Amino acid sequence: MPSLLGRELTAEERKVEAALRHALLVLDKRSSPGSIRAIAAESPEEFVAAALAMLESKSDRGDQHRLYMGLVESPDFLVLLLQPGRFDRPRLLDVCRGLKEIDDLLDVRLARLAPGRHENAYGLPPEVVLRLLDILHVISSGPRLIQILGHLTRHPDERVASKAALLIACRLRNHDWVRTQFESPVPRVRANVVEGLWGVDTPFARKWLWDALQDENCRVAGNAILALHLLREPEAGKLTEQMLGDVRPEFRRTAAWLMGKLAKPEFAECLKEAAGDEDPRVREAVARALEVFRKPEVGGRSRRLPRRCRWARGFRRATLTIQPTPSPYSTISQSLKSKPQWYPERVSP
Repeated sequence: MPSLLGRELTAEERKVEAALRHALLVLDKRSSPGSIRAIAAESPEEFVAAALAMLESKSDRGDQHRLYMGLVESPDFLVLLLQPGRFDRPRLLDVCRGLKEIDDLLDVRLARLAPGRHENAYGLPPEVVLRLLDILHVISSGPRLIQILGHLTRHPDERVASKAALLIACRLRNHDWVRTQFESPVPRVRANVVEGLWGVDTPFARKWLWDALQDENCRVAGNAILALHLLREPEAGKLTEQMLGDVRPEFRRTAAWLMGKLAKPEFAECLKEAAGDEDPRVREAVARALEVFRKPEVGGRSRRLPRRCRWARGFRRATLTIQPTPSPYSTISQSLKSKPQWYPERVSP
């Protein structure tokens, strides 16, 4: 099991551990949750450290599970665990993986802390909800969180909505749901739905990827082209080259980013020609992409898609040298009334 705390307790944390041990092991079940909440409210930092140290000290899995169940009867333990600044992302992932070995339903317990359809029962701010969704995306496989978290795709905070859309898109294959998300006015949401289809080789996925090429947002269209590259679509390379000549600078930046990540030798000449682009941000993106081609053994190694794109069980996946998608550009192009100039005549595979 991964280390939970990974260090010795301080003097103050030992005092809290003694109080917590009394609440968990001495008090009756009716008094224990209230006592735990009081300890958490008085010393939140020390409370989390003491709880993790106690769990780590139990060598017997049965004793460890009983202690854990006593802690999670009060939601304070998991809520405090998620607070920004307490652990960095890699450390929090290690802790959650360790807790999941104790409790296979940890992901469900965490998901139920998220804002509901009508109220935010635990008062989690958007920053904590984002952290929660990020952790769940890694530690929870399969579709069991869809019903609990599906409503968050309509969250008023666009960051939360888009993060939820990615989590659901990687776990759900439903035409109606995808159609609804593609109608979202939030570009982040549409882009993450496309990202959720990376590596999925089905007629269902291909249809939506080709449709996404017509999106007015550069990140959505760029994610769709990358997905088609992953599926070895013959026209994907031509689409990338044509996007580099788009009249909109944000699309040209995306094309340069794609060329740098895909690192296909045939893109080098296109990038050299674009090095004198009139837009300084496009020139910067082109320069970064060209740096990739100057490195030895460009394209010589391949790695798996990001973990979040491999939860769609039962679908064929592809591999390619890539990195996670860039953040949405601040400039959003105006709505298109016709196809992009780089969009192919064939609109479906």
